[in-house]
Amino acid sequence: MLDRAWAAVVRAPADTNARRVLADLLLERGDPQGEFISLQIAAGDAPTHRELSEREAELLRKHSREWTPAGTRRVRFRRGLFADAVWWSETDPSHRGWLTLERLECGVPSRASLHASPFGNDNPLTALREVHKLPPGLCATLLLARPRPALRLLELRAGQGALEAARAAVKKLPSLRVLRFCALFGEDDALSVTLATELISDLGPRLERLRLRCPRLAVRDALALIARRAPALTLELVCGSAPRYAWLELGGGRARIGSIAPTKVDSVIQAETRARAAGLVRLEKYWEHDGVR
Repeated sequence: MLDRAWAAVVRAPADTNARRVLADLLLERGDPQGEFISLQIAAGDAPTHRELSEREAELLRKHSREWTPAGTRRVRFRRGLFADAVWWSETDPSHRGWLTLERLECGVPSRASLHASPFGNDNPLTALREVHKLPPGLCATLLLARPRPALRLLELRAGQGALEAARAAVKKLPSLRVLRFCALFGEDDALSVTLATELISDLGPRLERLRLRCPRLAVRDALALIARRAPALTLELVCGSAPRYAWLELGGGRARIGSIAPTKVDSVIQAETRARAAGLVRLEKYWEHDGVR
C-alpha cells in the first residue's frame, strides 16, 4: 500500500491529493514525514516564501538527514517532500528523495560518476523541471538517459561537446523551452560568435528563451545576431566578463540593453542605434552600474 502511494506521487508530482494519501499512510506507521507533509500542504504550495512553523523546523532538525539524499546542499522541501538542491558530491541514487526532485543545480565536476549521481539507478525524475550548471559531458549520459517529460529549463556549462549536448537536449526533451549556455572565459571572439550563431539558428525556433554568456563577444557582434533569431525567441546575450560587461535581451519586438561599466557606454549607444535600425518596436535601456533605469 505504501509503495503504491509513493508510486502515485511519482507519477503525478503536482497532485496534492496523492501526497495527502501518502501522508496519512506514513502517519499510520508512525513516520514523522507524514506529519511534515501534512503541515506543509496545510500551509500552502509555496513554503519557500514563508517562515517555517516551529513544528516544521523541529521535524527538519531531527529528520532532514534521513529525508535528504547524501551529497546535497541548500536543500528545500515543497509540500513536505524533497524538491530543490545543489548536487555537490557522490550520492545514493536509490534514495527516495530523488523521486520528487523539481530543481537541481550541479556543483560537481564533469568527471563525477554516473553510478553515484541522482541520474543513476535508472531514476525516473518525473518531477524534474529545471537543471542548472550541468557539464556538457554529463548531458547525454545523465540527463537524457530516460525521458524527462517535465523538464523545461536546462543550463549547460561550457566545455567540449556543449553544442552537441544542447542540440540533443532540444531534440529529446519535449517540454524544454529555456536553454542557457555559458561560454568559457578566454575563448576567442570568433569561436564565441560561431557558437552563438549556430545555437540561435539551430535551436531558436524550438525555444522560448535562449541565454548565451560569451565573455569576449563584442556588443557589435552580438547585435549582428539579431536577424538570425526566430521571431518568437527571446534572446539574452551577456558580453564581456565581470566586473565589466554589457548584456542585451531581445524578444517580442523589444530590446533591453544595459551595461555595468561606464566604459561600455559608447558600445551600448552603438547597440541602441543598431537595434532601432533592426526594426525593434520598443527599446529599454538599463544602466546597471548606477542602478538607474
